[in-house]
Amino acid sequence: MKEILNFEDNGKEYCLYYDKSLKYACRKADKLSFDVTEEEKNFIFFVLLKVLPLNDLKYLGNVQLKNNSYNHYIDKLNNYHLFLDSNRHLPTFADFKSLNIIYNNQKDYVASDKEKKLEDKAKITRVVSVKGKKIVVGLLLSVGLYASVLVALSKTSLGRDLIIDILEKDIVSEYDLAYDTLEVNDIEEALKNNVNLSLEEKEYLTSFTDFFNDMLPYLDYTDVMDSLSKMSIVYQENAGIGVTGAWHHVGNNMYEMQIYNSKEINEDNKKVIRHEFMHVFSAKTALISLGLDESFYEFLNRTITNEYDVPVVSSKGYDHGYFYLDEIGNMSLELFSSETLKKYHANPSLDLLTQELMTIIPDEQMAYSFFNDFNDYVIACKGFYNHSPELAKEKSLAEWQQEKDTLTLKLKETLKNYWEVKYNKKIDSDLYVYYLYDRESAIKEIMEQNLIPNCPLEVLEQSSISMFKPYVNERLKDNFEFQLSLPNVDGVNAVFTIMENNESRENTK
Repeated sequence: MKEILNFEDNGKEYCLYYDKSLKYACRKADKLSFDVTEEEKNFIFFVLLKVLPLNDLKYLGNVQLKNNSYNHYIDKLNNYHLFLDSNRHLPTFADFKSLNIIYNNQKDYVASDKEKKLEDKAKITRVVSVKGKKIVVGLLLSVGLYASVLVALSKTSLGRDLIIDILEKDIVSEYDLAYDTLEVNDIEEALKNNVNLSLEEKEYLTSFTDFFNDMLPYLDYTDVMDSLSKMSIVYQENAGIGVTGAWHHVGNNMYEMQIYNSKEINEDNKKVIRHEFMHVFSAKTALISLGLDESFYEFLNRTITNEYDVPVVSSKGYDHGYFYLDEIGNMSLELFSSETLKKYHANPSLDLLTQELMTIIPDEQMAYSFFNDFNDYVIACKGFYNHSPELAKEKSLAEWQQEKDTLTLKLKETLKNYWEVKYNKKIDSDLYVYYLYDRESAIKEIMEQNLIPNCPLEVLEQSSISMFKPYVNERLKDNFEFQLSLPNVDGVNAVFTIMENNESRENTK
């Protein structure tokens, strides 16, 4: 008899076994019992459906890992990356760990080195939301991989049993997460009553009233209130090389914001605190299960961080995280409505994004391929900029650079196609987007039209966007003007606004 999965809820451990058929069990005080109620069986089975990618799979091409090549799939419902070789065999155990580190944020696994067959004993952890609670599930690795592809799954007795069980059971939505009404004063009171936060921290975190108001319709009451009332901020002086902060679930339903290279809240680290604080308002289960859209989500969180505090790029408090996504990231945001972006940030779901892209170009494969390329681009950047020791082991610096450069061109062409269809005009008709798409050609256009009079080419070539277009905070949208920051001969930045009537004005010196 093989244990497929296990999880704890209300002091009881629930288990699912397989021995020619599925066997539901529970364990309390180390005593295993197969005497479970029908309601408990449905509960266990519902959790199983949440963790097994048995749904519509999308092929994303091949992934090369050292000497092995794997077909790459995404499970559309669970947003989980899956891999098989060309003969539909499972990855080696070592490759499975590497692929999960790179694509699934799955660094935790349970395995005993003393076991002869690690694949038969190893488990991966998944986190699911059931009735507003977060449940950590241990899933047998080999079952999870086999169950991921129905063609392979149907060839096994275990797979056939699971499929039949799924088809025959009618699991209603009684376990799904329910949303309650959340008000701004709920958020503020939860922070003010949080004994883990200092007075200065509370004053800063309660200052984002516009953000709270805009996000209210989309927030998960239970999730947000749980985090706000239990969160703490921990400052670590000697930590986080290459990383400035993190948001963690640290067990016992406690949540910790870690701020690196700091002793306490101050003006220098407020942008980091702000960035991590915005993560608090995203459903925790969705955050843990981010797949293809993880990189997009992180860039959107950075965008929100800036739009609700310091929209000027040159400001000291501006969040420059994921700096290498400035061009591709902002071009991507051009394709989505403010409502979709807010709804997505509150409860990240790749389906929200792909559906909106398909209203522009009704090609599902194109939408999924775009997010796959976007995610692969960020992985390549992390490898190239040495942000990840794990990635540095997989490919050389030159290989990561080549991959980064290739994906940059590919992504920009995809974004150009989407943008021109959405707005029904050529990309060079909008100088801001054109600058993001092809900076060199946009600068040439500025020179030819003399949009910034008497500006030498060598100065324009050092230009940078001083304020990115707002995409979420609609209060800022009507006031947006395309601004370029230029270093003048005295080494002082001058900011020019390029007007739609092909004129410019100098804003500051």
